[in-house]
Amino acid sequence: MMRGAILAGLICLSPTVAGAEVWPCPPERITVEADTKALATRICAVTRRATAQAAVCGYGLERDIQIKVVPRIIGMNGNPLACFNAAQLTIEVLRPEATAASLTPHSAYSLLPLDALYDSLIVHEMTHAVFSPAGPRTVETVVAQEYIASSFQIASMQPDVRRQLLDHYPRPDPVLLSELNAAMLSLAPIRFGVTAWRHFAQSENGCAMVERIVEGTIAFGEADP
Repeated sequence: MMRGAILAGLICLSPTVAGAEVWPCPPERITVEADTKALATRICAVTRRATAQAAVCGYGLERDIQIKVVPRIIGMNGNPLACFNAAQLTIEVLRPEATAASLTPHSAYSLLPLDALYDSLIVHEMTHAVFSPAGPRTVETVVAQEYIASSFQIASMQPDVRRQLLDHYPRPDPVLLSELNAAMLSLAPIRFGVTAWRHFAQSENGCAMVERIVEGTIAFGEADP
């Protein structure tokens, strides 16, 4: 099974950008292919925040990753906003204005400031790069991968931005692990991400939950591919 590609969420099949240059992101093992230095610099800054966030839980990026800014992303799940390809060790993102144009009016992401959303999408895909099954930090199921990536994505948001998503998907606490399953992820991925963060943010979870997932002691249900 193409498990690495599936766990990344998509198989990226995107066109390249004419005239793009490759910019390094020191001190990380990351390069950014973009058509402007300003955008590459911005993305590099977000990758440093993402790796610092993973480092709080004791995990780091252990492979070279290239981030490509592309005009569109074509994948298994339709027209996504960003994509990590585990086989090629690449992250693909749109330009910020293309991200805005790709949002549907009913998407909860359309509630967020564009800059905050854009940066959080990069955090999400960077988290996949840290924990993908092709690397040492193997997480073996779709739901487990998305739990960590979504939790880190929403944790990276400023509280007032995150509150817009929480208010859009109100629910009582606590969140039970059994609620986070493949059906919710498939039918309501943003709701899944918000619910995952709520569970992650509960006092007994956080980095301890991530460690249990990586060690394989957490099961998200037999329905998970």
